[in-house]
Amino acid sequence: MSLSLFKYLYANGDPGNVVDPSGRFGLGLISVALDIGSSLSMTNVTDPGISLFAGGSDDHLGPRQQGALILANLSSGSSNLIRLQLKKSSDKPTIRNNSNELQMLQKKDVTGYYMSRLSRGDFYASLALEVVRDQGFLGTSANLWLQYQVNQLPESRRNELLNGGTYSGFQRRVNVALANLHAYEVDVDFQGSVYGLLSRNQIRDYHESYFIELGLPKVTFGGAIMGFMGLDSFWCEGCDVE
Repeated sequence: MSLSLFKYLYANGDPGNVVDPSGRFGLGLISVALDIGSSLSMTNVTDPGISLFAGGSDDHLGPRQQGALILANLSSGSSNLIRLQLKKSSDKPTIRNNSNELQMLQKKDVTGYYMSRLSRGDFYASLALEVVRDQGFLGTSANLWLQYQVNQLPESRRNELLNGGTYSGFQRRVNVALANLHAYEVDVDFQGSVYGLLSRNQIRDYHESYFIELGLPKVTFGGAIMGFMGLDSFWCEGCDVE
């Protein structure tokens, strides 16, 4: 049986070389997609002036997004869809991660990352900064709510999460992980009016998935509770449309 057909096998049984934080596809497959795209670009797939690998600036699709897009469209067997979607993508405004932001994440500079994102129009970064700095009503409330949920866990699981360290150390790890998840979703975003500007559902989804992975209830993400109360606009003002 082909590993790719086994839907419950993480990263095709090769987590050392393949990562799939969203559950959609392994990053290792993107290199395969790029090879396919390179071959296609030598045939009649692309029109003059429309390159599968145009760009490299912050305002164009990078190889990672192009690879994801190629994978999605090749699954339908239509090269025309690749051309049309790439052209359509280049016409929309985008605020995907730039190289400086990705370098900040590599250095675990979460504050710098969100400050840069905010300056470029990623309005959720304003709330994220409050959480990271433990400031403001929403920021302090989110941190207290996370600590409450951790304290509800059995002692053995709580100690496992803290990994022999302090709660503040655990909280820093959570902030780094969520910033990286945000960056990933920003880079694969092809929805809404601005590529790289996430909607409240996209933000909620990656938070809930992460907290569930930690063994915490999905309502650990405070935005979920506000959604139940009809207060989505309160925490996600300026987010992209659904």
